[in-house]
Amino acid sequence: KVANKTESGLWSSVSNFFGGTTDGEGGEEKKEETKVEGEKKKEEEEEKKPEEKKPENSTKPANETKEVIPEKPVIIKELLKIDYVLFGIPRMTDSSPGKEKLAALKKVDDDKRATEEARNKLESFVINMRDTMQRDVYISASSPEEMEKITQALEEESEWIEEESWGQTFVVFNARLAKIEDYCEAVRNRVKEMNGRSDAVADLKQAFNLTSQFLAKMANTSEELRYHTIVELDNLEKLLNTTQDWLKIYK
Repeated sequence: KVANKTESGLWSSVSNFFGGTTDGEGGEEKKEETKVEGEKKKEEEEEKKPEEKKPENSTKPANETKEVIPEKPVIIKELLKIDYVLFGIPRMTDSSPGKEKLAALKKVDDDKRATEEARNKLESFVINMRDTMQRDVYISASSPEEMEKITQALEEESEWIEEESWGQTFVVFNARLAKIEDYCEAVRNRVKEMNGRSDAVADLKQAFNLTSQFLAKMANTSEELRYHTIVELDNLEKLLNTTQDWLKIYK
């Protein structure tokens, strides 16, 4: 019995594998019913789906994209308020103590520079004048007594500069310079006059020659062609003779 059951089950499995059934026509009917039920179910699902909306422009191709126009930028202007914050050393105002202190320091420097310049001027004048007074032209332009006084004054001024001038202000140096210059002014003017005398005498002699030539020319010219009167020519000749005589005396 067991062998018969096994053989019967094996045969049934092989028959089903190759599409055969034991029922025959009943199996085909069953397949058709299943097929009909599936088609009905498919139709019901399609009815339940919402209808898809068609695009308005159905004539346009599906792959065409709409051109995007970029918007123009909008410029917005706004007034900005700026606050300055200064770091480091603050600025000095006109009334600040620091500015007053700087002004005082500047005055000290200016006074010091002015004092040094005044001291150098006085010292240079004394040294140059001491050497100048030894020249022959200065000796001849001054008397022995005057020369001795000037030399002594220069020596005293030189000693004061070396020993007592330290700590003095420029006001003191300028005052002493003016005093010693006035003391030597008379001799310096005489030397200046002596140095310019030769040039002045040469110019005067040149004037004598021109005046003599002019008077000789006017003497050979008729009165109708002269543009000077006889009186004017006579006065000019007298002035020429007088000046020539004066030059002979004081030459």
